[in-house]
Amino acid sequence: MSAKKDVFICHANEDKADVVRPLVLAFEEADISSWCDEAEIIWGDSITQKVNEGLRISRYVIVVLSDSFLEKNWPQRELNSALHLEASTGEVRVLPLLAGTRKTKKHILNAYPILNDKFYLIWDGNPQTVVDHLKKRLGKQNAFSGDPLRFAGFRPKLNRIYRS
Repeated sequence: MSAKKDVFICHANEDKADVVRPLVLAFEEADISSWCDEAEIIWGDSITQKVNEGLRISRYVIVVLSDSFLEKNWPQRELNSALHLEASTGEVRVLPLLAGTRKTKKHILNAYPILNDKFYLIWDGNPQTVVDHLKKRLGKQNAFSGDPLRFAGFRPKLNRIYRS
Protein backbone atom coordinates (compact mmCIF):
# COMPACT_ATOMS: atom_id res chain seq x y z
CA MET A 1 0.00 0.00 0.00
CA SER A 2 1.20 3.50 -0.83
CA ALA A 3 1.88 6.30 1.65
CA LYS A 4 -1.00 8.51 2.77
CA LYS A 5 -1.77 11.51 0.56
CA ASP A 6 -3.29 14.84 1.46
CA VAL A 7 -5.45 15.03 -1.63
CA PHE A 8 -6.71 12.96 -4.56
CA ILE A 9 -7.40 14.95 -7.73
CA CYS A 10 -10.55 13.81 -9.53
CA HIS A 11 -10.80 15.27 -13.03
CA ALA A 12 -11.59 14.76 -16.69
CA ASN A 13 -8.56 14.24 -18.91
CA GLU A 14 -9.40 17.45 -20.81
CA ASP A 15 -8.73 19.48 -17.65
CA LYS A 16 -5.29 18.01 -17.04
CA ALA A 17 -3.17 20.62 -18.85
CA ASP A 18 -4.95 23.79 -17.71
CA VAL A 19 -5.97 22.87 -14.17
CA VAL A 20 -4.54 19.60 -12.83
CA ARG A 21 -0.85 19.89 -13.73
CA PRO A 22 -0.55 23.45 -12.38
CA LEU A 23 -2.23 22.26 -9.17
CA VAL A 24 0.11 19.28 -8.79
CA LEU A 25 3.17 21.53 -9.22
CA ALA A 26 1.83 24.07 -6.71
CA PHE A 27 1.05 21.29 -4.24
CA GLU A 28 4.59 19.94 -4.54
CA GLU A 29 6.04 23.39 -3.84
CA ALA A 30 3.77 23.72 -0.78
CA ASP A 31 4.65 20.24 0.57
CA ILE A 32 1.12 18.99 -0.01
CA SER A 33 1.07 15.39 -1.16
CA SER A 34 -1.31 14.61 -4.00
CA TRP A 35 -2.56 11.58 -5.88
CA CYS A 36 -2.93 12.16 -9.63
CA ASP A 37 -3.50 9.39 -12.13
CA GLU A 38 -0.64 10.19 -14.50
CA ALA A 39 1.88 10.06 -11.64
CA GLU A 40 0.44 7.01 -9.89
CA ILE A 41 -0.75 4.67 -12.65
CA ILE A 42 1.85 3.05 -14.89
CA TRP A 43 1.76 0.68 -17.82
CA GLY A 44 0.13 -2.61 -16.92
CA ASP A 45 -1.48 -1.45 -13.65
CA SER A 46 -5.12 -2.13 -12.89
CA ILE A 47 -6.68 1.32 -13.21
CA THR A 48 -9.60 0.42 -10.96
CA GLN A 49 -7.33 -0.96 -8.26
CA LYS A 50 -5.04 2.08 -8.36
CA VAL A 51 -7.92 4.58 -8.25
CA ASN A 52 -9.57 2.72 -5.36
CA GLU A 53 -6.26 2.76 -3.49
CA GLY A 54 -5.81 6.48 -4.23
CA LEU A 55 -9.26 7.27 -2.85
CA ARG A 56 -8.60 5.15 0.26
CA ILE A 57 -5.23 6.71 1.11
CA SER A 58 -6.17 10.34 0.41
CA ARG A 59 -7.55 12.59 3.11
CA TYR A 60 -9.49 14.79 0.68
CA VAL A 61 -10.72 14.59 -2.91
CA ILE A 62 -10.51 17.75 -5.01
CA VAL A 63 -13.07 17.39 -7.76
CA VAL A 64 -12.39 19.55 -10.83
CA LEU A 65 -15.92 20.23 -12.01
CA SER A 66 -16.12 21.22 -15.67
CA ASP A 67 -18.20 20.57 -18.77
CA SER A 68 -15.73 17.81 -19.66
CA PHE A 69 -16.24 16.26 -16.21
CA LEU A 70 -19.96 15.87 -16.90
CA GLU A 71 -19.24 14.08 -20.18
CA LYS A 72 -17.03 11.40 -18.60
CA ASN A 73 -18.15 8.34 -16.67
CA TRP A 74 -14.86 7.65 -14.91
CA PRO A 75 -14.45 10.90 -12.93
CA GLN A 76 -18.14 10.82 -12.06
CA ARG A 77 -17.62 7.34 -10.57
CA GLU A 78 -14.70 8.74 -8.55
CA LEU A 79 -16.91 11.57 -7.27
CA ASN A 80 -19.69 9.14 -6.38
CA SER A 81 -17.21 6.99 -4.45
CA ALA A 82 -15.86 10.03 -2.60
CA LEU A 83 -19.38 11.22 -1.75
CA HIS A 84 -20.16 7.75 -0.40
CA LEU A 85 -17.03 7.81 1.78
CA GLU A 86 -18.02 11.25 3.03
CA ALA A 87 -21.57 10.14 3.84
CA SER A 88 -20.47 6.94 5.57
CA THR A 89 -17.83 8.61 7.77
CA GLY A 90 -19.51 11.98 8.35
CA GLU A 91 -16.18 13.68 7.61
CA VAL A 92 -15.55 16.23 4.86
CA ARG A 93 -13.83 14.49 1.95
CA VAL A 94 -15.05 16.23 -1.22
CA LEU A 95 -13.61 19.65 -2.08
CA PRO A 96 -15.35 20.99 -5.21
CA LEU A 97 -13.36 23.16 -7.62
CA LEU A 98 -15.50 24.72 -10.34
CA ALA A 99 -13.60 25.15 -13.61
CA GLY A 100 -16.15 26.63 -15.95
CA THR A 101 -18.88 29.16 -16.48
CA ARG A 102 -22.11 29.85 -14.59
CA LYS A 103 -23.78 27.56 -17.10
CA THR A 104 -21.30 24.83 -16.15
CA LYS A 105 -22.13 25.38 -12.47
CA LYS A 106 -25.84 25.10 -13.21
CA HIS A 107 -25.33 21.82 -15.11
CA ILE A 108 -23.14 20.37 -12.37
CA LEU A 109 -25.49 21.30 -9.55
CA ASN A 110 -28.37 19.91 -11.56
CA ALA A 111 -26.49 16.61 -12.05
CA TYR A 112 -25.25 16.53 -8.44
CA PRO A 113 -27.79 18.34 -6.23
CA ILE A 114 -25.96 17.13 -3.12
CA LEU A 115 -23.13 19.54 -4.03
CA ASN A 116 -25.48 22.52 -3.58
CA ASP A 117 -24.69 22.34 0.12
CA LYS A 118 -20.92 22.59 -0.37
CA PHE A 119 -18.70 25.65 -0.31
CA TYR A 120 -16.73 25.42 -3.54
CA LEU A 121 -13.82 27.27 -5.07
CA ILE A 122 -13.86 28.76 -8.54
CA TRP A 123 -10.76 28.05 -10.62
CA ASP A 124 -9.27 31.43 -11.52
CA GLY A 125 -6.14 30.06 -13.18
CA ASN A 126 -4.08 30.65 -10.04
CA PRO A 127 -3.22 27.40 -8.25
CA GLN A 128 -2.04 29.36 -5.19
CA THR A 129 -5.66 30.16 -4.36
CA VAL A 130 -6.37 26.43 -4.08
CA VAL A 131 -3.14 25.84 -2.14
CA ASP A 132 -4.07 28.53 0.39
CA HIS A 133 -7.52 27.09 1.01
CA LEU A 134 -6.20 23.53 1.12
CA LYS A 135 -3.55 24.47 3.68
CA LYS A 136 -6.27 25.94 5.85
CA ARG A 137 -8.35 22.76 5.47
CA LEU A 138 -5.29 20.61 6.30
CA GLY A 139 -4.60 22.72 9.39
CA LYS A 140 -1.15 23.78 8.21
CA GLN A 141 0.22 27.04 9.61
CA ASN A 142 0.39 30.19 7.51
CA ALA A 143 -2.55 29.01 5.47
CA PHE A 144 -2.82 32.16 3.39
CA SER A 145 0.17 33.53 1.54
CA GLY A 146 0.86 37.23 1.54
CA ASP A 147 -0.89 39.67 3.82
CA PRO A 148 -3.62 37.77 5.72
CA LEU A 149 -5.52 40.98 6.41
CA ARG A 150 -5.63 41.83 2.71
CA PHE A 151 -6.80 38.30 1.89
CA ALA A 152 -9.61 38.63 4.40
CA GLY A 153 -10.53 42.04 2.97
CA PHE A 154 -9.55 44.05 6.04
CA ARG A 155 -6.34 45.82 4.96
CA PRO A 156 -8.02 48.51 2.79
CA LYS A 157 -10.45 49.28 5.65
CA LEU A 158 -7.59 49.56 8.14
CA ASN A 159 -5.69 51.86 5.79
CA ARG A 160 -8.73 54.16 5.55
CA ILE A 161 -9.16 54.19 9.33
CA TYR A 162 -5.53 54.99 10.11
CA ARG A 163 -5.18 57.62 7.35
CA SER A 164 -8.15 59.60 8.67
